[in-house]
Amino acid sequence: MQTFKFKQRELQSTLNLLRDGKLSCVALMQETIERSIKAKELQMDYFTTQNYEEMLEAAFKADDRYQKGQNRPLEGIAIGIKDNIDQFQVPVTAGSNALLLNKVQREGNLWKRMKYLGAISAGRTTMAELGLSTISKNLFFGSPRNPLDTERTCGGSSGGSAGAVASGLVPVSLATDTLGGIRIPAACVGAVGFRPTATRWSTADSGLILSPSFDSLGPITQSVRDARLLDQLVTGEQPLKLHEVTREDLAGIRIGVPVRHFYHDLDTSVMKGAMETIQRLERAGFTLVETDAIEQIEMLHHDTVKTVVSYEVPRAIQDYLEAHNFPKTFEYVIGKVASPDSRQILKRMTQEGKVSELRYFQAIFTLRERHIAAVRSYMERNNVDTILYPTMPILPCKLSDYDEGTKWRVKHHDDKQVSVLRKSACNSEMASAMNFPAITFPAYKTDSGLYVNMELCSDTGNDRYLLAVASLIEDTLEVREQMMLIQ
Repeated sequence: MQTFKFKQRELQSTLNLLRDGKLSCVALMQETIERSIKAKELQMDYFTTQNYEEMLEAAFKADDRYQKGQNRPLEGIAIGIKDNIDQFQVPVTAGSNALLLNKVQREGNLWKRMKYLGAISAGRTTMAELGLSTISKNLFFGSPRNPLDTERTCGGSSGGSAGAVASGLVPVSLATDTLGGIRIPAACVGAVGFRPTATRWSTADSGLILSPSFDSLGPITQSVRDARLLDQLVTGEQPLKLHEVTREDLAGIRIGVPVRHFYHDLDTSVMKGAMETIQRLERAGFTLVETDAIEQIEMLHHDTVKTVVSYEVPRAIQDYLEAHNFPKTFEYVIGKVASPDSRQILKRMTQEGKVSELRYFQAIFTLRERHIAAVRSYMERNNVDTILYPTMPILPCKLSDYDEGTKWRVKHHDDKQVSVLRKSACNSEMASAMNFPAITFPAYKTDSGLYVNMELCSDTGNDRYLLAVASLIEDTLEVREQMMLIQ
């Protein structure tokens, strides 16, 4: 098993070094460029494009700001940008050769905010074509390889964003999440992925989103602490102080553990990691409530998610093309898609019976609301504010095993074949469909060197509380500290 990892620099500690004059922006950027060149030589495929000259020029300007005392909160920090997030006068391809000529003529809202805060673009990160897959096996731009095991996937759809962070190329990457596009890749590489409540991080006019109902923009980071810092800077809201969360002690933090569905049919190593995490949190004093399942949650995909995505994705892509005066149609995009899994998903949306407006409205306004009410009832019934579960029931598969010839199915722990696309997103899709904030973090290191990530979600708008609890859990598990020690 080969790995590809450099010594990581967390965002907060790097900013401290820059502010104290112990590290220059130019030296930091030169390190980023050297690492990026090495990654490119080894075909890690984390970035589709990088402009080293512009990166260095921006770093010189950032050093000048520090010297003049005019530095901004993220001054000099190189950030990876998923290739569906808009940047002015940059080709935004969403990982597809269909959009190679899509040179955007306006700055996306999220990147505009990041630039205002002083961040520097480290380049466009590779993604699953059009953001449609949980694997990021991109036949046009390349398939990001997992820094923990280079034969395995970084997950998707934000595979390059996750790989760039976990390997130590950058401390932060921006990404998008429809049904797990931030959290699944973060889980595959043992990083932190935060999906905010939709619109909290400027979803509107920020890039190509697939589902207005489900999509959210957020970060992949090396720690929960860094995710909290970024949320504070992007939203302007102060993070909750930890004593405001714990009340008197950790026992006041009640976390729901719905065993059925979320803990069903897990890989052996994932189950072991999940159970050990629960036991460690209980020993530390957290109150974990292992209870009944959330009512009808197993029907969420069939009666809500599948319908909403099938209705919204074609329209969202067409709307994006028209808004950017791109002289092509959705049908043209389908014809140009190079990756077989993404092409099959798009064709299913258009060939296997279009979703009627009536069926869509029923799914989004009736069935979805029914599911949201069921989750809130579960939380109220058990007096819990957050829900904990493994982000993925399976570990990241080998890229060579994910193939059209096998219909994108891989062998599960009991030797049965499972769909990678469906299995990897079956836990993460709930938070997306409910518009709940969710965060994934590494919780357990397996014997193979991969990590089991656990995910915590909370009710809509409860982002600050969620981040505070996740930070307490991160400190309790000390997995992040162990990662830093072995570098």
